[in-house]
Amino acid sequence: MKKFTAILITVLMLLTVLPVSAAAAGIEQAAMYRKMWRDTDAIWAEIDETVARMDARSASRDDIIKAIYNIAAEGEGIVSCEIEGENVVHFVHESGMENAYDWRVNHAPTAVPARSEGFTETTLKSLQTATDLDVLLLGPYYGYDSSFTNQYRNEVQSIANYTEGAYTIYGGHDVTAAACRAAEDYGVIIFDSHGSCVGGRSYLCLTTNEGFTNEDYSNNRALRSGNEAWVTGAFWEYYCPDMKAACVWMAICEGMMTNTLGQPLLNAGCAVVYGYSQSVTFAGDYMYEATFWNHMKQGETFAESYDAMIAAHGIDDPYGNAYPVTMSEDDAYPANPDSHQTVYCQWHLPKPSDLVVTDATGVHFEQDSYGIAPTFSEKLIPVITPEGANNFTTSWTSSDPSVATVTKNGTVTGVTAGTAVITFTMTSTQYSNTQYTYSASATVTVSNSYLPADVMYVPVDTLIPGETYLIGCSKGVNNVVMSNEYYDANNGRSLKTSAITMGELGGVACVASGASASEEWTWTNEGYLKSAENGLYLNLTGNYLSTGNTPVVWSYEPTPGATTGVITNNANANFKYLGVSNTLSYFGVFLNSSEMQLYRKLVRAAEQGVAGDANGDSDLTSADALLILRYANGDHSAIPADSLALCDMNGDGIVNSADALIVLRMAMGL
Repeated sequence: MKKFTAILITVLMLLTVLPVSAAAAGIEQAAMYRKMWRDTDAIWAEIDETVARMDARSASRDDIIKAIYNIAAEGEGIVSCEIEGENVVHFVHESGMENAYDWRVNHAPTAVPARSEGFTETTLKSLQTATDLDVLLLGPYYGYDSSFTNQYRNEVQSIANYTEGAYTIYGGHDVTAAACRAAEDYGVIIFDSHGSCVGGRSYLCLTTNEGFTNEDYSNNRALRSGNEAWVTGAFWEYYCPDMKAACVWMAICEGMMTNTLGQPLLNAGCAVVYGYSQSVTFAGDYMYEATFWNHMKQGETFAESYDAMIAAHGIDDPYGNAYPVTMSEDDAYPANPDSHQTVYCQWHLPKPSDLVVTDATGVHFEQDSYGIAPTFSEKLIPVITPEGANNFTTSWTSSDPSVATVTKNGTVTGVTAGTAVITFTMTSTQYSNTQYTYSASATVTVSNSYLPADVMYVPVDTLIPGETYLIGCSKGVNNVVMSNEYYDANNGRSLKTSAITMGELGGVACVASGASASEEWTWTNEGYLKSAENGLYLNLTGNYLSTGNTPVVWSYEPTPGATTGVITNNANANFKYLGVSNTLSYFGVFLNSSEMQLYRKLVRAAEQGVAGDANGDSDLTSADALLILRYANGDHSAIPADSLALCDMNGDGIVNSADALIVLRMAMGL
């Protein structure tokens, strides 16, 4: 036993020196991104060539859309492709990159780009650092679409004259990812662009993709449209969590068809967001805009200016069918965005007299220690005195980012077991009468013992009646792409629903049917997984079509009495339907290059025992590390099922050699 333990220690120590799996994961991800660009570049090149040829012979919109669909659907690595409405083809690559072509955007009236004029204009006034007073205009189609006039360019100057702030105009290809991120520094933000709604999300359309990353595309912060990018609200929520209490005016089509642009902007700190539920005409928006901002520049509130605009021009765009929609702290996204909305927002244009400089005198946290589990997050809230202090800049730091990271808005995320000191620092600005720096610190302990009671899942090979499970993908969330179509075989219709969702739980990418990613399934004696939420059944036997119409087989082998069963599937298969059935209906789901796995839910309760105690003797020793290593190497009888949750030391949802190493170090007092 001592000899075997010595070998275990040697192996585990080597694991700390040679993080082979992490390196391999990085290499695999880099290869995936290279393939993503290679595949999608080829598709977009063929689309551009085909559209140019069809435009030359004045082909109809429907013919162009069908041609693009055929190209995208047959493209390498594409796992989902659909036509949305009359104008949009939406297709998704196996990497998670979403792509879309909008006929309206690509066939707008064009003008010869006069690049020599320059499209970035900046005028600074005396209060250039008082950015609540400053105005930003993003106009990516300036010089590229003759429908966009000088109205908004003139308006931002007029608004800046009122606020006595600065105005900045970005146009054409200058509206890059960096220009979008600059919105964090302005009190009024106007998007004068085309917009589109694809895959249930609203986007602001740009004419370049400069500055957008692979992660932006795979995490729904941006969408590719050839050499262009479209941006959704998640971009600002991720990159600009400290936006001013700004007013955002979206002079774009479909910006408020969903709340996916407005709500993230509010989450990032904006005070009010305005946009349209459908495609708005230039004439209609220009008429609305002039009346609204004229009233705002008379000192009226947002609600008063909105009411004046509606009184003058009617509820919806008189030239189309676009309804104005407002979101703010006082105005929730309406249940029906295509209807009249009563607006209550009291935001008004700021003036220099509104900017009262109040120095801070101190800062502290309400508690000096916090506990979180690995992969989980908690936002720390500093208490700043006096209330209303506003004259300072802030920063956040972690003493050990390998244990816990912190964002610039104070969200702390556990990485692995250990402790880290999180520090918030505030420093006075040039307007202060005195120079000061104040800081507050809190110790964050990251431990598996802080896992919530109902979110621990471990991979299983057998099924037990009455237990709950998640269907998961063992290769990570980026390899799982979901459809939001409900295929009803009874009447042949396709209905838009939220039936299929994707999520990540405790480090495990989960696929489930239902309104949330934590949908659970219970094994029944009849050989089915039954949904606890909606009563649907997943039949584990039968053939389901792959994207190449090749049968994919799930097999079920019950033990005597059908009290347990084993499920298998051919790995790395492309699934078109995951056979969720209820009266001959199917939920569409696309899975690519992923090994499917069931995960059993374990209760993580304090009374279960000591974290890392694999043998149940209430003591943490090298013997526990040995059992965990045996389990990781395939001996699933090494640890009782009820002890598995205790052994997942880093909270990634899987018991493996990394957990054994943590237990060994703790047992040795390291």
